[in-house]
Amino acid sequence: MTGFDLTVKATDNSYLVIETSETEAGQNIEMNRSLDGGLDFDRIALPGLSVGGEAISVTGQWDLMDAGRSLPGQLGFWYRDQEAGFNSLQYHNASGEDLRSYGLEGVVALTDGINVKARVDHEERGETTFDDAGLQLDLALGERVRLAAEYLAEEDEVAGNKDDSSTLGLRLTVAWSDRFSTFLNAQSVLEQSDNSAMEDMGGVGFNLQASDKLDILGEAFSDGDNSGARVGLAYRYRENSSAYVNYITERSDLARDGLTFGQKTALTDRLRVYNEHRFDRSTRQSVEGDSYGISYDFSEAWTIDADMLAGQSVMNGVTYDRTAYSIGSRYRQPQLEIVNRFEFRVDQNDLHTDRDQWVTTHRVNLRTSDNWVMVAKADYSEATDKGDRSQDARFGEVDFGFAYRPVLANRLNMLAMASYVYDLDPTNQMGGLYADEKGYVLSVEGLYQLTDRLKLGGKYAWKNSAIRMDRGEGPFIEATTTLSILRGRYHLVGALDLLAEYRWLEVDEIGDEKQGMLLGLDFQLGAHIGVGVGYNFTEFNDRLTALDYESKGWFMSVSGRL
Repeated sequence: MTGFDLTVKATDNSYLVIETSETEAGQNIEMNRSLDGGLDFDRIALPGLSVGGEAISVTGQWDLMDAGRSLPGQLGFWYRDQEAGFNSLQYHNASGEDLRSYGLEGVVALTDGINVKARVDHEERGETTFDDAGLQLDLALGERVRLAAEYLAEEDEVAGNKDDSSTLGLRLTVAWSDRFSTFLNAQSVLEQSDNSAMEDMGGVGFNLQASDKLDILGEAFSDGDNSGARVGLAYRYRENSSAYVNYITERSDLARDGLTFGQKTALTDRLRVYNEHRFDRSTRQSVEGDSYGISYDFSEAWTIDADMLAGQSVMNGVTYDRTAYSIGSRYRQPQLEIVNRFEFRVDQNDLHTDRDQWVTTHRVNLRTSDNWVMVAKADYSEATDKGDRSQDARFGEVDFGFAYRPVLANRLNMLAMASYVYDLDPTNQMGGLYADEKGYVLSVEGLYQLTDRLKLGGKYAWKNSAIRMDRGEGPFIEATTTLSILRGRYHLVGALDLLAEYRWLEVDEIGDEKQGMLLGLDFQLGAHIGVGVGYNFTEFNDRLTALDYESKGWFMSVSGRL
């Protein structure tokens, strides 16, 4: 796996997080998805399949109190785009279809006792789509009684069949004391399509602070045909240590029992450790896994951490195993930040899959002055399949660049970057070329403020790439690609800007040329964060290190400034 992540904070509670990753590996720990509140689970992973892909995730939040509001409130958004075959421990997409999801969410305190929350989200997997919209009201009926109501509308389209439904849920919580509270849940299906099979549901539960160190929670739920229960305990056995255990059982068409143990401890003010063990058994499969971690602060600026994961799943009589080890360090000062991480993974199963993968990633950010920032990164990964060498894969990327952003006279902003990429796909890589590819990319871009409202600039990028169709041998075939962009930005009103671009893309050796426009609107959430939406009329993107000819259409953009 290779990746990049950026966190930009305007304030403590207003932030933007951008993460990108690329993987070439296999996922042997089964993943499941529930579409009925946890009563039934469907498999969404294909264990043992060697796949790969890219993913980008963008999340942001704006605290309304930062804008001068006296009562709490937050507005947030998220966007996630995963190519078919993307594979990680947290997210897995081996369905053969791209996955895209995005949404908006807001929570606002109208008074000290009334909160309103709204959420809209969309998810698509190829031709399958899921759309949800919900509104929730939380009302304090007294010092110890709260009533929450939620309306949820859903529209799903799977294999050409549409399922529509709307539900109303209520939750009444009574705090009998400072340590003990109970709650009552009820859900009613207001309407649904013939294809939908939702049922009215009810549940009851409690939260108990049994002592200053022990917390207990429990819940039972049923829809008349299916039922289940969950219970959890958390115990702070020392001031700096806690342990927890959670158990869930469900009885329906899919009988399932799950048990999780874990603990975390701050051994000193610098040293922290954790471990967790999970058991999960159902009529379809069984999963067991362990994870361990340790982190140590050598100083206020320098931290080192290490993790280990070992997991096993059994399905249809086949056993899948994964073991992963990683170690990383971070050094952070106002002028310098250095991040390093190494990871080694072993994937095996009863079908004679035996694959090793090494991953290393390094980042350096150096602020040489108030006006200049230098950035360098290096990523390398190598996967070896001991049973089938055609599945071997290698990926390497080295980048070096600088940014010029004057503090006192910031009419001109510039960014320049030099990159080298080498990529050898496994033969069964989804969408891969099954070949060696290497290339150099040089790019420079800038923006100059002509007036208080108008900024003009552009970007020029040059790529010299070479591909050979015989893996690891044979001559390379070279190609030269250039990208030119004219860019204008006009301030409309308030925090809203209009963006317009005209783009040219040329491949010299074959005489291919593409061009077109891009239009967008950007909204500045603060001095350091901006989000936008627009439409790309061309088929290509503006990244020659990862050129994509399927970029035509609507897009969401984010921008951050350090």
